[in-house]
Amino acid sequence: MPDSSPEAEPLFARRTAVRIGAAMLIGVAAVAAFTWWDGGQLRERERFEETTAVGDNSFFSAPPEAAPVFSAEGKMWKIVQRKKVSQRDTEMMRAGRDEARGVTFYRPRAKPKTDELFVKIERNAYLRLVPAAGNPSSP
Repeated sequence: MPDSSPEAEPLFARRTAVRIGAAMLIGVAAVAAFTWWDGGQLRERERFEETTAVGDNSFFSAPPEAAPVFSAEGKMWKIVQRKKVSQRDTEMMRAGRDEARGVTFYRPRAKPKTDELFVKIERNAYLRLVPAAGNPSSP
C-alpha cells in the first residue's frame, strides 16, 4: 500500500534556485549601497560654474581721464583704446579677476592663448587690454 502521508516533493534544481536568489539579493544590496554612496557625493559632482560672460552684470565703466591699470595673471594690464570691441558674451571665457577693483577679465574662446584680455563694459561689448609697460614679458 502506498504511503498516504502528505510529504513535500523535492524542488527541482533547488541548489540553482538558491544560488540565483542569493545573487539577486546581493545585487539589490549592491545597488542600495551604491545609491547611498552616490547621494553623499552629489554636491561635489553636481556643481555648475558659468565660465562665459553670459549673465555677468558687473560692467566696468572707464573713467574719462587716465587709463586705469589692472592686475591679473601676475601682470599689469592697461586699456589700449576706449573703442568698444563687439563680441558675443557666449564667445568670451573668464580668464581672471582683479580683486582690488572687482573687475573680471575675459579672453575669446577662439583664441585663448593670446596676450590680451578684455573687460566687459556692457552686454556683448568689451574693452581690449594689453600688458602694461614694465611687465617682464611685455615689449
